[in-house]
Amino acid sequence: MTKKEWNELVEEYGIELYPWSFQKPLSEITKDEYREAAEFILNVLVESDKGKKNRNRYQFIEVLKKDEF
Repeated sequence: MTKKEWNELVEEYGIELYPWSFQKPLSEITKDEYREAAEFILNVLVESDKGKKNRNRYQFIEVLKKDEF
């Protein structure tokens, strides 16, 4: 993946993961791997929010993009 593609996924999900967390260089990380990790984090956030503000994944993305978490 290129840095530009990485930045596009960060914008799409509102979550910036770190390349080192994948334990391989950025050039070897696929978009699917990034999406899978971002989806996992969003699912955890949604589950932990149940009974509080009851946000769905899209609401969380918007909150994360605005840095209002």
